[in-house]
Amino acid sequence: MSEVIILERNDDLKTLLSCFQHNSISHVPIVEEGKLIGMVSKTDVTDFLARKEVQDRNESFSELLKNIKVKEVMIQPVIKAEVTESRKELLGKLVDHQVGSVVLTQDGRVAGIVTEKDLLQYFDASFGEEEESATESFISQVNAWMHNHGVTHISKALSDIGI
Repeated sequence: MSEVIILERNDDLKTLLSCFQHNSISHVPIVEEGKLIGMVSKTDVTDFLARKEVQDRNESFSELLKNIKVKEVMIQPVIKAEVTESRKELLGKLVDHQVGSVVLTQDGRVAGIVTEKDLLQYFDASFGEEEESATESFISQVNAWMHNHGVTHISKALSDIGI
């Protein structure tokens, strides 16, 4: 696991955007005195800037980014998971909370981040050669459900009368 990039709540948006760019990441946990207090994603920044009204028209974009603190953009509460939780549990948290990332913690400290992209890459690699058998298994399960619920009989009857 690579080092987790974290920022403090009073860091500016210019620093955050630099972290995104130089580290090829899309999510950064925000801490205060070592304690996790928020999360910022590229999408959060984009949404924030789209809503932000520039009050001083003479202010450059660079100055604007320096004047906005991460705490103004960060999302709370942060969805967390222990590093020991399974991929299935992590996926459940992403889906249940409708978020793009889960912060992994160990002993109360930030230990990593799992994003929806990470899980998709994992599942894609896991299915690799099993793709055909997984599809066949799915079709078998659908056919069994249809048969058990009488859907195949209804479907055949409709087909027989031309519908």
